[in-house]
Amino acid sequence: LRQVIQKDKSILSRLLRLFEEADDDNDAEISAEEMARVCRRVASSASGVGGFEVKGSLAYLSRQGEHADDDLSYNYFDFVAELLGRERHEVKLFQYDISGGRAWWGAPLLLGQQMDGLWHTGIVVYDKEYWYGGKLFESTPGMTPFGVPVKEIVLGYTVVTQDELWDFLVSELAREFTVETYDVLTHNCNCFTDEVTQFLLAQHIPDEVRLQPEKVMDSMAARAFRPVLNRWLGGFNVEGMDKARATDKQAAEELWGCVDAGSLVTFSRMDGGRPVAAEVLYKEDGICELRYWEPNVCGDIGGQLVEGRGIPKTQIKPLHRRTTRSKPRRAVNVIPDQDLPHPKLLDSAPGSCSVFGFNLFGLQVF
Repeated sequence: LRQVIQKDKSILSRLLRLFEEADDDNDAEISAEEMARVCRRVASSASGVGGFEVKGSLAYLSRQGEHADDDLSYNYFDFVAELLGRERHEVKLFQYDISGGRAWWGAPLLLGQQMDGLWHTGIVVYDKEYWYGGKLFESTPGMTPFGVPVKEIVLGYTVVTQDELWDFLVSELAREFTVETYDVLTHNCNCFTDEVTQFLLAQHIPDEVRLQPEKVMDSMAARAFRPVLNRWLGGFNVEGMDKARATDKQAAEELWGCVDAGSLVTFSRMDGGRPVAAEVLYKEDGICELRYWEPNVCGDIGGQLVEGRGIPKTQIKPLHRRTTRSKPRRAVNVIPDQDLPHPKLLDSAPGSCSVFGFNLFGLQVF
């Protein structure tokens, strides 16, 4: 996005205008039909549009048959990514039955209800499978210790790149999903795949998988087998897996260790949300307090600086840049600043940092 903006300063304003024209019901999303209509109009227009969106529109129309889905919708970030030519990647959920087919008859006896399987899951994208087993793993699809998947479900298509996903795992999730925090009922592989799906697609995995622990948590059998399953499912290593790699908790902690008052970071204000840039005001015991720009709603230019407390280290990613702040201070709830210049909002694709084209905290940030 930075490279495109350097070559074409007005690209985002043109794309925003195209999106608003297509969004007839003003719900901040357009349908696949509306998306195709915009692309046909842009591709056939001889003037009033730039080269980037023409190329992106032609590429989208050429892929439309491959990814045709009448139920698919596009928010502004998806729209920008499509017209700037970001490649779309299919995202699948692989489901493995760790009961080996015994759940359908054993679950009613032991757990008190019918189940098709006891599910371990992995996310498959970029011809790799991502899963949690004490560490976070990237491996060859279907070549994990769990054998052959029972189900393969297409969840959608993402414009997030492989490097962006791995960076998200290393800098954010690796500190949250560890050997010590693994719990087969409350913090398991399915919690991880749900987090990744929200990052890639802004949606949850199917409730059949996501909510399964809630159905069995109070059963005597689940409580009895819990310690054994935790040791098994939360204790895998990369050894013995071909073309696999795993996250390093120590490296993630070292990243957190370089954060202090005055550090510039990105953080997500909600699960699955896109990161924003912020300045660290205060840090202690795995949490910090931040100062960041909150743009006005409804697309109006402007906004205000606000401050937040209690942001956990798992949501923080250092930018390895600093402001001039040298002493920490505690945050207050909201700080409006009427003297700030009005920034021009630069929206990024999913998985990237949304920052602003003005002098943020004394640094020119784009």
